[in-house]
Amino acid sequence: TLVEVVTKFTTDTMGEKQRNFAPYMGTVFLFLLAANLIGLLGLRPPTADINTTFALSMSIFVTIHYNSIKANGIVSYIKGYFEPYPILVPMNILGDLATPISLGFRLFGNIVGGLIIMTLLYQALAGFSGMLGLTSIPIFQAIIPVVFHVYFDMFSGILQSFIFVMLSMVFIGGVME
Repeated sequence: TLVEVVTKFTTDTMGEKQRNFAPYMGTVFLFLLAANLIGLLGLRPPTADINTTFALSMSIFVTIHYNSIKANGIVSYIKGYFEPYPILVPMNILGDLATPISLGFRLFGNIVGGLIIMTLLYQALAGFSGMLGLTSIPIFQAIIPVVFHVYFDMFSGILQSFIFVMLSMVFIGGVME
């Protein structure tokens, strides 16, 4: 069922011709999902490290440009930088370089933002417990953060995985048309 869902989603987003991207996109999605949801186990998510998100975005960047050359040819690929006017070559290059930076920082920022908020919440609850003299029984840290973990670890983690893969499919599909 999961394979069918990923394949249908890939073909709906990228087109029937790009159906062969389903295993790659599914793998990226499952990796990001596992990496983002590992915070539920009390571990630091790998996607809260800029190196991980940048490596993922660079792999998408290489995939975008490789498939653009493969689909359109090297001459058309190079010619695309000179459109609509040759004077805009630097802007076109900067636009292409912005893709991996945008993908990587978006994922990193959202995951690390949730991690920082959860850390601050735990510290505030520990301080509150200390003010009430409950330092040996962390009652507030055991109950209150559950709701926040559901949002920052589960909902946000799933959403960010989906957004990363969706944008990747749009970028790759866009250069192959």
